[in-house]
Amino acid sequence: MTLPRLVVLLALQIGLIKSFSPPISNIINNPQQQQQQQCTALQQSSKQSTPLSIEEDVNMIEIIELKGGIMKAISFAQNAKQMYDAILQAMPWFIRKLVQKNMNNAIAELMTVKVTENDMYDIIAKITPKSNLQDSLDVLDRYKTVTVVPQHH
Repeated sequence: MTLPRLVVLLALQIGLIKSFSPPISNIINNPQQQQQQQCTALQQSSKQSTPLSIEEDVNMIEIIELKGGIMKAISFAQNAKQMYDAILQAMPWFIRKLVQKNMNNAIAELMTVKVTENDMYDIIAKITPKSNLQDSLDVLDRYKTVTVVPQHH
């Protein structure tokens, strides 16, 4: 994987850019010129000072690691990505990686490439011990935009 591709994937993952469509053909043969264009695109996207509103049909792409180190691209609809991140932030640092691994594996078991808010409730209900479930559901409720969400009590 080339360095510019890694930079773009990282920028996608941390939210600096919303989407990226690779060129159909690599017209630019000069690597320095190609890198300069990608840096310019990143700079332009980082200048957006207003936060983007999340709409039903907007997808945020995330590359997640599954069992065995397999990487998979997943899209998040509605506020599912914010829910995913909020759950991780709510966890103590020493179990955060384990929770992330469990969420990623639960996403893989859903056999979906588009995770919705409702899916996040199912995922959390599946991986969270009963004693902590309500606290985790409360975290999800703060980011809920869809009105009909299944209750897991």
